[in-house]
Amino acid sequence: MGPGRRLHERHIPERNQAHTRAQADTRRRRARRRDRVEVRDVTVTQLGYGTDTGRKRRRNEDAYVVEPPLFAIADGMGGAQAGELASSLAAGAVREDEAAAGSGERRVAELIQEANRRVYERSSQDAAASGMGTTMTVAFVGDANVAFGHVGDSRAYLIRDGKLEQLTEDHSLVAEL
Repeated sequence: MGPGRRLHERHIPERNQAHTRAQADTRRRRARRRDRVEVRDVTVTQLGYGTDTGRKRRRNEDAYVVEPPLFAIADGMGGAQAGELASSLAAGAVREDEAAAGSGERRVAELIQEANRRVYERSSQDAAASGMGTTMTVAFVGDANVAFGHVGDSRAYLIRDGKLEQLTEDHSLVAEL
């Protein structure tokens, strides 16, 4: 996949007043969203991770994987314990990655697709989990670079020379407007 835009090159389009909420909802359901796994290569020297419950929630709906060469963060949503379940299922797909072939971009894309399949399947089978979902960022660390992919608004950042650079673009309604 291409190198993507850097944070300082991002242009925020103005919202066209002619777009109604119905038009925005239709735009979100287009088939292209099905193929929105984005994968990108970067070189790495150090890795770090963290998660925070925040001020509004009592429980943390995040799950993460730190099992070199694979790393992932998933931020669940869906209320009650459904968000926690969704992120746990997604992280489990990364931990149990024997089915993912090869390395790099292809492997990352397959892991994210498997995580999505597991969350969707459970949501379809369990009424209490209906509507649950999760964001996810996955990184595969190779010999000289990192392939990572993401869905949703869980972000990947690069810290270099004391400067923070956002490497991913949010997949959200706000980002699409």
